[in-house]
Amino acid sequence: MRFDLFHGLAVPKFMGYSERDVHRQTLDEIALADEAGFDGVWLVEHHFQPGLSHCPAPEVLFGAITQRTKRMRIGHGVVLLPFNHPLRVAERVAALDILSDGRMDVGVGRGISPLEYDVFGGSMNESRGKVDEGVEIMRRAWGDAPFSFQGEHWSFPEIEVVPKPVQKPPKLWTAAVSPETFDMAAEQGLGVLGGPFKPLFMVAEDRERFVKRCGEVGRDHRELGFGMIVGAVVLDDHKRAMEVAEQNVRWYYEQLLQLTAPVLERGGESYKYYREELGTLRALTGGSPSLEALMKAGMVVAGDPKHVIQQLRTHVDHGVDHILLSLQAGGVPHEDVMRTIELFGEQVIPAMRGVAVADGPIRPKRGDMSIFVREAPALTPDLLFDSMPLVFRRDRANGLRALYQVDLLGESGGTWWIDVADGQCRVLRDQPDSDPDVRIRSDTETWLALAKGDRNPAAALLRRRLSIKGSPRKAAQFVGLFQ
Repeated sequence: MRFDLFHGLAVPKFMGYSERDVHRQTLDEIALADEAGFDGVWLVEHHFQPGLSHCPAPEVLFGAITQRTKRMRIGHGVVLLPFNHPLRVAERVAALDILSDGRMDVGVGRGISPLEYDVFGGSMNESRGKVDEGVEIMRRAWGDAPFSFQGEHWSFPEIEVVPKPVQKPPKLWTAAVSPETFDMAAEQGLGVLGGPFKPLFMVAEDRERFVKRCGEVGRDHRELGFGMIVGAVVLDDHKRAMEVAEQNVRWYYEQLLQLTAPVLERGGESYKYYREELGTLRALTGGSPSLEALMKAGMVVAGDPKHVIQQLRTHVDHGVDHILLSLQAGGVPHEDVMRTIELFGEQVIPAMRGVAVADGPIRPKRGDMSIFVREAPALTPDLLFDSMPLVFRRDRANGLRALYQVDLLGESGGTWWIDVADGQCRVLRDQPDSDPDVRIRSDTETWLALAKGDRNPAAALLRRRLSIKGSPRKAAQFVGLFQ
């Protein structure tokens, strides 16, 4: 496995740290990680995000990091190409590559904050094209020959860009959210940085898409790389680690959900997947997921070393063997970050180094995601049915083909059809052509209580608040598909 740091320079007011404190602490944490055996460090580029991230110019810090480390890779995570001329990026990366003796990685991305587009100009709809052109320009800038460029977004006469990087060329990565980005990464030879606001099962499904496309275009997915960002706190005292994660890392994810929420409304067609899939997850949590839910989703690992090693094995089982650890997320106390780094170096990294992802396709298991339904602060029938594909346990649906009709009576009631076939789940509002295998009828209050685990199905049947007709076998399988 590969373990990197992922830093955003959070400065939440409730921690009492100044920006000066956080910048100096960050450099000390990165230097210790270099000694502890971490493989790399990534810094974000975020603008106008007070509290969450005070890192709008990571390349300035990279200069200091090149002198405080000896072996770690150093990566943009990511540079926002819609707001940065790719020639300027290429020049800065080349200088940093020289200072680091060839240790720079460059992640590129479009950004997820509409405010940045309002301030810097441009639109999300044209951002994909800017990133594609920017990657081509940077690669040519790092080559040996002069070149000119005539594109839709950037054009310039023949030039020779100096200095030249030590690497020929520096390794390129891309942030990835929407499904088509994983195909694009494989086609253009880019590594992938996934998460941090996606559950592990979604990231694993993204990875499978990336691996498949790499095979189709003749690229080695292992050489390109696929990493997942995960919040982490590891301390000697398991209880204290959980308390720190509850206060700080959970706050970090709340802020991330607020940051990404505008994409649901203004993100354009290329973010349709995000609106439809992750938007449902955000609606379930009300923007404030519990630590237990975050850990069940594989988005956070926390506890003593023994427990964290067990949690990380789940990531390997899902095909993820490159973890970017957000240790300072939410302003985790500096002393706890330093101890987390030490424990990773002493116990976690040695225990996980020999653990490898299995060869061949991996069918990700979604596990029990029903906690998001159970904890939903404002669950409605529409939201519940929207969530069913997300919590669907396709590992329990092998060979099952069934159509379930659910009739809910009372306020916000209606009829929904749940089609299970080929390991997939679809929720329909329009009546399909075929007759249902199972028909379920309930009042909305009872149905929502059953979904949240507040009502016993047997008791609801006895009290005639729930009725089930049709195939007994398929009816018996229904509950297990969603918990």
